[in-house]
Amino acid sequence: MTIDRPRRHDPVVTFFNAIADLSAITECRRAVFGKTVLHGFIGALLMAGAPWAAAAQNAIQWELDVVEQGQTVDQFKDVTSLGQARTESASHTVQHVLNCPPPAGNPIAPGFKLTRTITLSPIHLGADDITFAIDTREMIEDPVANPSASGCSLPPEARVVSASHPGLTVRTDGSWTSWTVIEHDPSLVYRIKAMLAAPTSPTQ
Repeated sequence: MTIDRPRRHDPVVTFFNAIADLSAITECRRAVFGKTVLHGFIGALLMAGAPWAAAAQNAIQWELDVVEQGQTVDQFKDVTSLGQARTESASHTVQHVLNCPPPAGNPIAPGFKLTRTITLSPIHLGADDITFAIDTREMIEDPVANPSASGCSLPPEARVVSASHPGLTVRTDGSWTSWTVIEHDPSLVYRIKAMLAAPTSPTQ
């Protein structure tokens, strides 16, 4: 008759086996969590770069003509990222002949400078259009006044006009869209066209 007796475990061997199992578990955790941290770090980098990629894809190429009394007097163009603003300024000096009767002749009035400042921002990109917010400050001339008591023509006076458009919708097919800033005396119209800018190749 054979009697099976329970095996006695050497406590020293058991102790070292437990240490080996614990080391294996620790290495496994390091491998798993190390990969998790690495993947999380890579994901964070990709998410941080996403806005820059979106901004590059949403660059808007636009042109703006300033039309006064039916004549184009200024032109601006630029490439602006969606949500950014671009400010353009221009100035020119004007002088007027007074057209005085003889013998005074035709003296020239002192010149003065007319300025304009336009801030334009593409704020929304639709399926086939772009919305712009526009702010402008124009120094313009009033119509020529009546002759003075001396018979000379008075030079026109300058005045400042400020205007804003909260959202001018412009199609991306290259067609012009107009915004009438001043109806008359003098008439002032902004004509704008826009399209998506071609993506630029990364520098090698």
